[in-house]
Amino acid sequence: MRNTKLQSILQSIVIFGALMGLLLCLSACKKKPAGADASTTTEPSTTTQTEGLGEQTPPTTKPTYIPKPSDATTPSETTLPKVETVPNTCNHVLGNWIVDKVSTCTTEGSRYKECSLCKQKVETEKIPKTPHSAGAWIVDKKATCTAEGSQHQECSQCKEKLLYITVAKADHKVKPVSGVPATTSATGKTEGQWCSVCGTNVQNQYVIPIVNSVPYTYAVNRDNRTCTITGVEKPVGKELILPDTLAGYTVTAIGKNAFAGDSIIATVYIPSSVTSIGEKAFSGCSALINITYANTTAKWNTVAKGGEWNANTGSYSIYCTNNSLAK
Repeated sequence: MRNTKLQSILQSIVIFGALMGLLLCLSACKKKPAGADASTTTEPSTTTQTEGLGEQTPPTTKPTYIPKPSDATTPSETTLPKVETVPNTCNHVLGNWIVDKVSTCTTEGSRYKECSLCKQKVETEKIPKTPHSAGAWIVDKKATCTAEGSQHQECSQCKEKLLYITVAKADHKVKPVSGVPATTSATGKTEGQWCSVCGTNVQNQYVIPIVNSVPYTYAVNRDNRTCTITGVEKPVGKELILPDTLAGYTVTAIGKNAFAGDSIIATVYIPSSVTSIGEKAFSGCSALINITYANTTAKWNTVAKGGEWNANTGSYSIYCTNNSLAK
């Protein structure tokens, strides 16, 4: 009897524990999921109780979860995919320069080098302006025998004027006037010349004294039949007309100090046969105003002249067969 009562108490404790566990399960199933609002509903669960020990089966459906509006992703919060920068891995291989703008004398040009692998422009630089290209001379004013001319040179590309020069007077267009040789009984005349363009008396005609009437002193060179005039024995006046021959010898030179210090001589005629003038030959001829040389200016410039051959003579002109020169 006592054992029966003890078994009954133990059975009651077991049943009470099972009921408490079932109640705890039911309570947990009825709780709302985290984050669900008041509108979230769950379907009622079907509980099957068994007779005897009161066992129950768990619910067969899961609660429905409705997200909050704050959980939704808005367009402004959309994250774009991240773009990764791929480093340039091309080991550039440069080719030759490529000119994309040709330089001129007025504008700079340009050129570049590109990679022969990726075709990327790697280097660029400017090309300096090119030099002007000088063209032919253009006459602005034609020179004549009485007036200087002028001309300029311009760039053949841009036509910019580069140089200006003055053109010397042109040579006279000479017309000769025949001379008359002197004799032992009559005077003669030197040859003369005048310009057919401007009428200028290019080479004056002078009176040639009677042969041997002027007492020239001279030194001869018998080997080549030439002689050098060394002076005169007495003054000859304003005109000194030197002959081209003396006693059958060709006059080729005027000697050192030949007429130095003669303050009367104003005009000197030198024949074309003369090729040298000695030192101080006409030094101190203060009245001298012109020298006439019976040959061209180019030939006059080849005549050998000694030191101070015309010192202390003042200003004078040298008349040649094609033009005149100044001292």
